[in-house]
Amino acid sequence: MKIITRKEAIEQGLKRYFTGKPCKRGHISERFVSTCNCIECINYLNKTDKYKEWRKKNYIKNADKFREKSRRYYKDNPDINKNAVRNWRENNRDKVNQNANRYNRENREVLLEKRRQRRIDNNEYHRSMDHLQRARIRNAEGTHTGADIKWMEEKQKGKCVYCKTILKNGYHVDHIIPLAKGGDNTKFNIQLLCPHCNLSKGAKDPVKFAQSIGMLL
Repeated sequence: MKIITRKEAIEQGLKRYFTGKPCKRGHISERFVSTCNCIECINYLNKTDKYKEWRKKNYIKNADKFREKSRRYYKDNPDINKNAVRNWRENNRDKVNQNANRYNRENREVLLEKRRQRRIDNNEYHRSMDHLQRARIRNAEGTHTGADIKWMEEKQKGKCVYCKTILKNGYHVDHIIPLAKGGDNTKFNIQLLCPHCNLSKGAKDPVKFAQSIGMLL
């Protein structure tokens, strides 16, 4: 049997380790990582009713103590805990995927609501990611962030560029020169419009659109 220390077993996400040294009862056997107890000792004691009763009472009596000891150990050894979890997940990938799929099925509505709320809380970020995806499809240069959209909103004083409608009820991020006409995706080529103006403008040239609504001659 391969010699392995308890620390190495924890790092590899194993439940047992083997030192090759005898326990206090003389057994040369594997030990449990969680308790350091000899497996042969446990197997022998598990056959006695007296020990079963004692273990049950002792666990109930000291449950909080055991939990606190475990929390303290992993808090003091974060790298060991992370490595153990990572190794366990890698060695049990099928089980991890099954558990994740089952959780997603059983909590579908909750997860969808969290996703909707996340998009609301990070609205500018998601808008910038949507534009980045469109820009990549059209091989447009540049990018902008959620902070850039917030900056533009302040620069426009919260109003639509064309009709001056207050944008507190929602807005669209528009490319001044449309991506379809060679516009880039930088913050200097975006503007915030109300939904009506943005849908009306579409992929039109900004000057021609402004002329069509009477803003320019």
